[in-house]
Amino acid sequence: MGFAEKRGNYWRGRYKVSEGKYGTVVDPTGAVLKFATKREAKQAADEEEAKVRRGTWRDPAAGQETFGEYASRWYDAQDLAASTMQNYRRHIEEHLLPEFEDKALAGILRTDVDTWEKREKAVYAASSVKTWRSTLHLILEDAVDEGLIASNPAAKRRGRGKRAGRSRDRGPEKVITDPLGLLLIAERASLLSGRDDEFVAVILKGYTGMRWGEIVGLETEFARPGAVRVEHQLYELDSGELIRCPPKDDSYRTIDAMTGCRPWSPTTSPVRNRRCAPATESATSSAARAPLAPAGTPVPSWWTSPAAQASPPAPCPTCSTTPIAYRRTPAPASKSPSRI
Repeated sequence: MGFAEKRGNYWRGRYKVSEGKYGTVVDPTGAVLKFATKREAKQAADEEEAKVRRGTWRDPAAGQETFGEYASRWYDAQDLAASTMQNYRRHIEEHLLPEFEDKALAGILRTDVDTWEKREKAVYAASSVKTWRSTLHLILEDAVDEGLIASNPAAKRRGRGKRAGRSRDRGPEKVITDPLGLLLIAERASLLSGRDDEFVAVILKGYTGMRWGEIVGLETEFARPGAVRVEHQLYELDSGELIRCPPKDDSYRTIDAMTGCRPWSPTTSPVRNRRCAPATESATSSAARAPLAPAGTPVPSWWTSPAAQASPPAPCPTCSTTPIAYRRTPAPASKSPSRI
């Protein structure tokens, strides 16, 4: 059983941890608790020794490791994708260490985390702060599993705060363009870059919802007639290095291409200059398609030029819309076409 020990003008509680090893009753910060009476010291010691027998006792000295020291150890022990490691490093160095680096793990309180979160939300987007708190929660949860602290101060408590539901933090409705807007955006991207395959990429993203890394990492063998197979993505690190890795959350999938508008060929590399199924020979002849202007050269919009409006191309036999012209034909010099 625990016992009380006289120390000058106060009593301290002592209890058996293991054979030949005794501990002293301390507070969460590791400071020795000083009791006014022998009885109080013995009761506290008995409670600690009971925790030892139940297997729930935690060494108070373990929680005195600083957050900065533990976060460094924790990061080095992770073996995750390069992109995930980069994000964790950024979260820790830019947002967690400035606040918690010198604090002992056992000294981080729930109120400290809530105060930090409130201060961050005054500067950054709520969604970003939520991500950083999730990283903090993950680190401290591993500290709990290692027996360094008794509970996770970054855990969210249910049923606390304003009774406004989850909708209180909802952002504004996301605006998604219509098909014509998508074509105009794709055209502008192609004009600014001087590359017609930029037009293909934007159209592909708009109609399939593929992530940008999946599009730039799309390989010729996975661009198939009528479908696109997502097997890889390219992720750019802060250093500028491109890493070929699996799609996010291992979301391997086959996506149907837009009916009648499949701007690629599985036998063509790179994917360029492919257009919708031809309506007439004249509409797809080389004479009817002017070469793409160099980047930065003002080129009138194919969709808004008076010439195009006066004589629109014939409908595509396999599409419900006008065929996509991946190479725009400038209007006659005598006209004054409008710009996007």
